[in-house]
Amino acid sequence: MRHGNALGADWQDTDRFERAPDARQLLPLPDGVACFAVVGTTMTVGGGSLAPIREALSRKVVGDGLVSLESALGQHEDPGRNLAFAEENLWVAQGMNHMQLLSRPEVSRQLVHWLREPGV
Repeated sequence: MRHGNALGADWQDTDRFERAPDARQLLPLPDGVACFAVVGTTMTVGGGSLAPIREALSRKVVGDGLVSLESALGQHEDPGRNLAFAEENLWVAQGMNHMQLLSRPEVSRQLVHWLREPGV
């Protein structure tokens, strides 16, 4: 996942250390499936929305210490490669690093909320 290679064809027969143009196949979110994303950031900014975090620092810098904010949001320099998460299906886990996302009760509560929500 280091380079975002999700399909076997994206990485097979390549040298993982060799620089090459981005040749990954487009892989949009599936139609008819509710998709969600927990976005971790080591920063804590009031309000709980993405706007102040996006403005606080470069989006390539802010993240959970391993994954950048842009990557976690499914955003790419090429708009055709962006993932189209609905805003209400994104949740910002503030003040958490990548590993903390696995065990923090706030993350569990959000996941349970999404899974219990009617119509999802």
